[in-house]
Amino acid sequence: MLYRKGDKIYIKEKSKNFIGNILVIAFLIIFCIFTFIDKNIWLNINLNNKFANIFMQIILILFIGVFIIDIIFYSNYLILINTKTKCINFIIGRWKFYKKIVLKFDQIRDLVLINFAEMVTDYGKVYSYKIDIYDYKLNAYEIYSDKDFDKIEKIALEIAEIIGIEINDWTHTENYEGYINRII
Repeated sequence: MLYRKGDKIYIKEKSKNFIGNILVIAFLIIFCIFTFIDKNIWLNINLNNKFANIFMQIILILFIGVFIIDIIFYSNYLILINTKTKCINFIIGRWKFYKKIVLKFDQIRDLVLINFAEMVTDYGKVYSYKIDIYDYKLNAYEIYSDKDFDKIEKIALEIAEIIGIEINDWTHTENYEGYINRII
């Protein structure tokens, strides 16, 4: 069920479209530059009020800044098991701004299946399931999440077999949080 390539088993990987992000940032910067042009004729807006013009410029600059921070720090993550070095690698972020956590198999205390209510609809609660790993300091590392319990259970069994530990099933307790500190 998990993608394998040599000694590495990829559990979860996410990378946003880098070229699309650059194009959106370029458009926002051009839009921001045009707000500094006198009277914004290209928008058919005559902002004689300097406060409104400055407010619009500040909002655009903040939006560009938040978008860039999101791209650099949160748009890319990878969780993989390295069977050769017997560790789980968590890599979050891009370039020099990434955070890498290496969790060795002998540091892992529990592999836990958890359910949590994601939202409440007219028909009742909608549950999602996730797989957490706890180390001996009871720090929690989320490995995988999905709404399909059978899929989560198969992935958890495969991970438990690779790591060599048993699965603790806490899906009978809603929103179980047995950790001290959530790392990921």
